[in-house]
Amino acid sequence: MRGDPMTPEQSAPLAPRWLPWVGALLGAAALVWVLRAFDLNRLRAVVANADLWFLLLVPLTIIVEQIVRGWKWRQLLWPLRSIRSLDLFGAIMAGYLLAIVMPFGFGTVARSWLVARRQDLRFSTVLATVALDRLTDGIVFACLVPAAVLFAAFPDPGGVRTGLIWGGAGSLILFVVLLVILAIYRRQAQDPAAWLRRLVCCLPTRLALPVNRLAASFAEGIIWPRETWRGAAIVLASVLMKVIATTQFVGAGLAFGSASLLPNTCS
Repeated sequence: MRGDPMTPEQSAPLAPRWLPWVGALLGAAALVWVLRAFDLNRLRAVVANADLWFLLLVPLTIIVEQIVRGWKWRQLLWPLRSIRSLDLFGAIMAGYLLAIVMPFGFGTVARSWLVARRQDLRFSTVLATVALDRLTDGIVFACLVPAAVLFAAFPDPGGVRTGLIWGGAGSLILFVVLLVILAIYRRQAQDPAAWLRRLVCCLPTRLALPVNRLAASFAEGIIWPRETWRGAAIVLASVLMKVIATTQFVGAGLAFGSASLLPNTCS
């Protein structure tokens, strides 16, 4: 009895075995270049004078931020599959670990591949939800930049404040345009008479079929939850992650400069 035919994504050959080693080599070379002038003795002196309690706040807030990201990703994946936030948190942390060794977006690809493999989803579909995750983060960040600039007090000798406001506005426009492009792409990929489908059909038959299915599976991941509260939760989670990320800088600043930043209670 013959089994079900494999999809192009299942039957496609795996990446060459040497490819991860090339990525690891590039990552190691980049790390060596960044640390070429690293002063270990100076680092020891700085850490010796740091407040360890505030220093421990940094990794703690990083973990909390990624837990929130996993919960947010769960809401984006909800129309496709109900996945536990803890499983998504594990995939995110595994992606970050791989990104340390192999940068240039390998971490995002890795976490999408892990979730797709464990949850029996298409890789390109999960990757599309990550794109929505990043775009919502970008839009929220661009909206928060002008507010942070207006309420934060810092020296502005060369018009930095105005530049940040215009930069945030430009980023907001860019992210919204990308979001609109994804929406148009989804409509084009699902419409048999759309120009995108007709363009793909012009390719050779052996290439047109896998490209067509890949485009369709990616479009399946460009979906927003129907529940209003889930959509609002995605936006609020992005805001919460930015607040948590801010506490990481505060914790680092207090750890290495607490003597000058905190009031003197001994006098």
